[in-house]
Amino acid sequence: MSSCDNLIELGSSCFYGTDSLEILELHNHNFKVNQQCFSNSGLIKVVLPDNLTTLASGMEFYGCSRLEEIVFGSGITKLGTYIVSACDNLKKINRIL
Repeated sequence: MSSCDNLIELGSSCFYGTDSLEILELHNHNFKVNQQCFSNSGLIKVVLPDNLTTLASGMEFYGCSRLEEIVFGSGITKLGTYIVSACDNLKKINRIL
């Protein structure tokens, strides 16, 4: 499990192909997730904070074949194209209200 409390920006492809990254919980204010940030990683579960409003750069979770659940915070207002394409095990997408 990774917890990132002081993060500001996740660069493009920064966790691309990281098989050992299984659960990610982001707790922060005013940060950005860039294109293909988690693509083809070993993620199983992702919890995104209330203050994240946009995932629109594209394919952030593309090809995460083990991904089963994404929990969006209440602030999400815009999702880009192909965010969860090729996530064959995805069972739950939740939004905290």
